[in-house]
Parts: sequence; C-alpha cells; structure tokens
Amino acid sequence: MKAAFIDCGKTSSYTETSPLSTLFCSLQAAIDVGLRTERRSSSVVADSRDEILRVDAVATNILFALRGRANSMLAVNKLPPEILLEVFKHAIRQSDESRPSSDSRHDRASTESARTLIQLTHVCKRWRNVALTASTLWTRIDDAHPERMVAFSRRSGSAPISMRLSQTDPHRIVKIIKEHAHRLTRLDLTLTSTGRFIGPLFKCETPLLQCLTISTPDSPNPGPESGASPLLFQTYECGIQALAIRMAHRWWLPENHFSRLTHLYLSTRFYNPCNSKLLLLLSHTPSLQHLHLAQFDELFNAAEPLTPSVIPLPSLRSLTCLESTFSVAMTLLTSLSAGNKGRTIVI
Repeated sequence: MKAAFIDCGKTSSYTETSPLSTLFCSLQAAIDVGLRTERRSSSVVADSRDEILRVDAVATNILFALRGRANSMLAVNKLPPEILLEVFKHAIRQSDESRPSSDSRHDRASTESARTLIQLTHVCKRWRNVALTASTLWTRIDDAHPERMVAFSRRSGSAPISMRLSQTDPHRIVKIIKEHAHRLTRLDLTLTSTGRFIGPLFKCETPLLQCLTISTPDSPNPGPESGASPLLFQTYECGIQALAIRMAHRWWLPENHFSRLTHLYLSTRFYNPCNSKLLLLLSHTPSLQHLHLAQFDELFNAAEPLTPSVIPLPSLRSLTCLESTFSVAMTLLTSLSAGNKGRTIVI
C-alpha cells in the first residue's frame, strides 16, 4: 500500500481500502467541511462557529486515533499486559528506594510511589488501561490527599490494602477503618490530636492485618482514658506479625495474645510506667524474634519489682535498647529466656 495524500471523493493512489486510509478520508472530509463553513456569509456566524467546533472535535478524535495507532507499533506497546505491569511495579519500587533514609521515609515513599503511579497513567491510553485494571497497583492508600484516597480505594477493588491515616478527626479515622477493615494488611496510625480514642479505633475485625503501627505526637495532650479497651480488634487472639507503638502520653499497651508476632517496637514518654504491663505483653509473644525498645529508662519503673518468673522467648534473635542505661537493660534481660539461636543485643 503506497503512502499518498487522499482526496476523498476523487481517485486515490491507495490500491486497497484499509482502516488507516479510512481515517485519512474522514480527516480530509472534516477539513473540507470546515473550509466550506468558513466561507459562509456573516449572517450565519453563530451556526458556522458551532459547525467548526463540531468539525474540530471530529478531527481531534481522528488525530488521537492516528497517534494511538502509531504508538501501538512501538516495541514497548507490543509487550503483553502482564509484562508491562511488571515494568510498572519496578518503576514504583525504584521511586521508593530513591528516597533518602529518615524518620519520615515511609511517608515519603508512599507519596513518591503514588506520584510515579499517577504519572504512568498519563503516558498513553494503553498504559492507562493496563494500570487502571491492575488493582494491586493501587493498594497503598493514605489520607494526605482525600480525592486521591477515594480514587485509590476504588481502583484497588477488593484487593488487600495498606493504609496510612493521620487525620485530626478521630471519628473520621474510625469510619475509614471500619469501611476497609476486612481487607487491611497494614495499618499506620498517627493520632495527631489525642490518644484517648485508641479504644474505639479497634472495635472491628481485621482478619488480614499483619502490621500495625500507632504513633502519637510529643504534646501534653492526655493519653488513653483508663477505660480504653486493652484488646485490639475485639479478640484475645491477634494474628498480626509486626507491632510498633510510639506514644508521648500515659501508658497503654494491648493485652492480646500475639501468637504470630515476630517484630515488636516500643517507644514512649509516659507518666505512669508499669513493668507488669510490659512483661505481660512480652509473655504474650511466644514467636517474637526482634524486640526494639527506645527510651527504655522511661518505659521501666525501677521502683516496681519485676515478676519472679522468667519469660520464655525461644525465637528471640535480637534485642535493641536505645537511649537506655546498661543496668536497666540488663535487668530486663535477666527476665527473658531466649533460645539457643544466634542472638544480637544492642544497648
């Protein structure tokens, strides 16, 4: 098929009809109509403008179709959708790893990955279609941008998700958690106003949850009320595998039994330390492998005697105590019985 300009209605140098030649004919016809409309008298200027806009829309759609046809011939657009999806995932991972390490690394990574993902949907129609139909790309959701949060929630479909929530309205957080509790695998909470809403936050079932982080700001706001529920998610047996609690308020620790918990991080500046609560929590973590305690001198009440029984942690591999005195760390260590596996202790 020879390439040549097509004058619709006249003899064409194309020897056969093809979708591409049809597009050329439609485009030429739209241009001809526009030129004829432009020559009309000034008495029909309004009608002429409407006609021109109609023709412009037709011509624009045809140009989009031609560009889409050209893009489809590129090597990258000949990749199967599942391979292109892996390319997208790699690009998102790269955007995460490019961020510098800092206390807000997780927040920055979430923002960068979202920005990269949105940019991928703006490259071309095929890329957008592949990305929008892949629910697993949209499973990292945060409330920094409400409209984006709604879009990600919708595009993730029924896939398991991770959420980062830091709204000042705790009632809004409760509503969001209840809406998505059935598919949460990770939940990062920053309670920016007060810690007294910890109890209501967990009055729902989260069967898929594996990681939970709770953080409150360094402020004089009161901590959890004395009546706050000590159980997470209304069940004694909790199946999460990683738990991190950083509080600047009064002492609060969950009293669930964490049979699958392998990673535990505790950091707090509270007013009423209680050794029994800390040791009770550790006694409920038989599979614990990594224990990280920050500001442990604040966690530990030297005036309160430790329980005489030793807590068995047969799977413990590392114990880290930061911003703590050696004597306090060793006192805790004597209350723990670790297995024979290789262990690392950092004080």
